[in-house]
Amino acid sequence: VYSRPFLETMAQFFLTGNKKQSVEELESAAYARFEELQQATTNQLKVALREKKIVDIMIDIHAPNIIIPEDVQLADSTLVVVDLGRLTIQSQSKSINRETNTNKIDEMSFEIMAYDKLI
Repeated sequence: VYSRPFLETMAQFFLTGNKKQSVEELESAAYARFEELQQATTNQLKVALREKKIVDIMIDIHAPNIIIPEDVQLADSTLVVVDLGRLTIQSQSKSINRETNTNKIDEMSFEIMAYDKLI
């Protein structure tokens, strides 16, 4: 389908003025927008870290011991004792204090501090 207004608009877009200048203007505008987005993202991350909810987890689970007698009819028979162990989970918070100046923290530190560690 041939659409003359569409083709004229497209031709005008690609054929206007100095192509090198247009590309340089587009590059500088794109870079400026990138820097704006980067700064906005950094600011949002700083706010999120300052307002981050901290969850402190400490779980200590002792599993049962299973006692299996060799002979169930003898009172003094040999026993097998199976200890199923213990499970301990504890969080290690990497949060920052509310008073910490987030302007001094670089982007890699933000990424490290965003997540707590379970040990």
